[in-house]
Amino acid sequence: MVVLVVWYLALWSPTQRSYAQAQASAESSAASVQALQAQIAQLRSSQTGQGQAALKAKLATETAAIPAVPDVSGLIDQVNEAATQSGVTFTSISPAQPAASAVVTTGPPVIAVSLNVSGGYYQIIDFINRLDTMSRLMVILGVDLGAGGTTSELTATLMTDVFISKPIAIPTSATTTTTLAPTTTTTAAP
Repeated sequence: MVVLVVWYLALWSPTQRSYAQAQASAESSAASVQALQAQIAQLRSSQTGQGQAALKAKLATETAAIPAVPDVSGLIDQVNEAATQSGVTFTSISPAQPAASAVVTTGPPVIAVSLNVSGGYYQIIDFINRLDTMSRLMVILGVDLGAGGTTSELTATLMTDVFISKPIAIPTSATTTTTLAPTTTTTAAP
């Protein structure tokens, strides 16, 4: 019996522990292999037509949100459509000139846009929600509400920012510099 206990403690138990550790290590390695194979399959699918189509669709969405050019007319069309769908009266839009810069260091160039609309409270809220879901990225910085022409009508001024992806060169106004030639005075000798 003593020999059996010594054999169990000296030989069998350490071997079982080693076997259990090796089995756990093998299972961990198998899980790692499966994760890597899934990653390889994902990378391969991105190289296929389906992956390329998804990347092109994402690029098209991002290009619509932040176009390369200001496209103010397209922005006005989208805002007008949101106003029509929400039932507000779109009274004015005032886009500012984007700041010209040769190198963008803090993000894409910003165009400040002020919008004026009038309508009921829920119509204005619907209009703001529709601006938030436009394809063009528009960040609403503030909303000023005021009384409108009737008791149930409000006027809203929205201060917003839209973005362009590339800096633009803004032509400076032509200035004319006039240089006068020095004048010489000659005096006649008496």
